[in-house]
Amino acid sequence: MRLTRKENWAAFGFGAVGYPLLEMLWRRRTHLSMAIAGGLCFSLLYRIHLHKKPLLARCLAGALCITAVELVMGLVVNRWLQLRVWDYSRDRFQLLGQVCLRYTVYWFILSGLIAPVCKKMRFYFTKI
Repeated sequence: MRLTRKENWAAFGFGAVGYPLLEMLWRRRTHLSMAIAGGLCFSLLYRIHLHKKPLLARCLAGALCITAVELVMGLVVNRWLQLRVWDYSRDRFQLLGQVCLRYTVYWFILSGLIAPVCKKMRFYFTKI
């Protein structure tokens, strides 16, 4: 499925604004890198939810994509640039202190909640 340039930018922008807002509600703080991660994550979720796969499969794919983006961003921001934006090293089932199973489960749930937003966005972009 081919997306327009406007659609790609809208998806990125939605995530770039939404993800830091979600972090502000959850942790009461955020970092600029989370806007970049959020834009990438929502762009991926948007594409995933346009497929006609079962919702649980799309949620699993979404959770894995978000976890992968968080891992890469964490390795760059926390390890390479040493900004210490987050650290999951004390959590159970974590990987390199950058991602953990608990948040992957949260991303699975969030992916399901985001599915209707993706459908509405796609509907809007197919009408303009």
